[in-house]
Amino acid sequence: MKAISIPFNFSNGSVVTTTEQTTITEQNIVDVLMTSPGERAINVGYGGNIQSLLYEPMDTLVFDDFKLDVLDKINKVLTSGNVVNITTSYPNSPQMSFSEDSTLYVTVQYSLPFEGSRGFTFNVNTTI
Repeated sequence: MKAISIPFNFSNGSVVTTTEQTTITEQNIVDVLMTSPGERAINVGYGGNIQSLLYEPMDTLVFDDFKLDVLDKINKVLTSGNVVNITTSYPNSPQMSFSEDSTLYVTVQYSLPFEGSRGFTFNVNTTI
């Protein structure tokens, strides 16, 4: 499989692409998590809306509800592997006020056929 490499850029007049399965899978996972439901007109249910966690008090009930929903959504659209777990953390205090910069670190564990378990971390942030 071949996919456009993220971040989008050009090399020698052509769009940079990748054929590495781990890169493609990680890009697909981040795409689902960062897309808000309703953002895609043809597929309004697509998206994990992880940005919404920046505005929620991070207790276990909020995150567990989010996690169940987003794992189901990701694994429905992910054809190359299976997401096993998602965890989140704030770098400072879990009780951030809306006047501060908010950064949420997201760690995703997934598995690929014939390659085993993998993981990666990315962050979501906003300045209010």
